[in-house]
Amino acid sequence: MSGAATEQAVRAFSEAGFAVVRGAVSAERIAALRAELAVVLARVAASPEGGAQPVWQALQPRLEAPSVLAALRDVGALVAGCLGAAGVQLLQDAVVAKPARVGGPVAWHQDHAYTAWLTPPGSLSVRVALTPETAESGALVALYGSHRWPLHVERQFGAETLGADPRARTGLDAATLHAAERVLTLAPGDVSLHHSRTLHMSGPNRSGVMRQTLVAHVVDAAVRLADPKGPMAPYALTTAEGHLDSGAFPRLF
Repeated sequence: MSGAATEQAVRAFSEAGFAVVRGAVSAERIAALRAELAVVLARVAASPEGGAQPVWQALQPRLEAPSVLAALRDVGALVAGCLGAAGVQLLQDAVVAKPARVGGPVAWHQDHAYTAWLTPPGSLSVRVALTPETAESGALVALYGSHRWPLHVERQFGAETLGADPRARTGLDAATLHAAERVLTLAPGDVSLHHSRTLHMSGPNRSGVMRQTLVAHVVDAAVRLADPKGPMAPYALTTAEGHLDSGAFPRLF
């Protein structure tokens, strides 16, 4: 990625709460990702629990797909720039797929629900498109500037959604919310990034192609456990200084 492209993305991320970078991951890397992750997705499809879901998801695909970490490190400097961080670490990775014509929607939510147990709250989500993402195939929809709005979800376990209509939770009228909506259309190799407080959702997949995306939650390497004795403490490997251990949470930049 050029320095100019990174600077433009950092500015967009700061202003909008999200950014899109075209061709951030090479075609060769995308081909390797698709080949490696096809094995992971086939296992999800074959399982009674996963295959019956409207949205397929497999966590930690990096454990069997070497191209996952490679792709995320390709955009590590970009992520660090958006977070204003000297270094960044991978908190969680997943491959997410919406089957053709039957893939379901994902309700409005904020990713802060997954990362509220860390402080300071320096985190974002990276999405690497493996297939085209359009309004028809269920692309991400984000609300412009919503990372600066009051926090609406404060959970440290799992995610709490705002449902199909965020008006009641935000206090904003339908016209204002509609004006803030942006559909983040992506081609394979394009990357989108969104702030952990940015409100976002995605629609159903009505296209004839499965929508496949590599998704990662990434944090500033300076974060610590918000409560060292809290309920998340047993699940997070940390250094003596309280930072996330890089063996369990790989350094991307």
